[in-house]
Amino acid sequence: MRKVFALLREYLYALAPHLLMVLLAGILRLAIAGTLSYAQNELFQCPSPEQVWNFIATLQTMVLVVILVIMIFVLVFHIFGVVSTIAMRIGEFFNERIRFAFELLVIYVFFLMNFTGEMVGVNSGEECATVKPGLLFDNGPLFFRLMGWLLKLLGLRYY
Repeated sequence: MRKVFALLREYLYALAPHLLMVLLAGILRLAIAGTLSYAQNELFQCPSPEQVWNFIATLQTMVLVVILVIMIFVLVFHIFGVVSTIAMRIGEFFNERIRFAFELLVIYVFFLMNFTGEMVGVNSGEECATVKPGLLFDNGPLFFRLMGWLLKLLGLRYY
């Protein structure tokens, strides 16, 4: 009988990591399903035009601040890098982030610059925010202006 219990204990120790992974996967699945259920009921409501515009304005500000901070840090640490080797190392770190700043600048110019609150409106009888395609393709950010120009060339109407 002791041999049977010893054998069962050995198998239990061998299966313990696998059982733990199954248990963790089940808990993770329940957590994800619960989060998605909560988000559908509480978070993903119909946003108002003011909420959409506030989000876009905040995004514009955040992108510009990150670009400016990276450029200022590069400038400052290169100036002090002549005197201090530590500042020179930090300057090299921010040199690698210049590419990220240029990517953010491209994103800002193509998708965020010239985006105004007038481009987000409300459908009749609803509270939901909708995009006004005519304003977006005529006066919006550069990417959307290019898309509007291509749609005009193809003879498609967008408003």
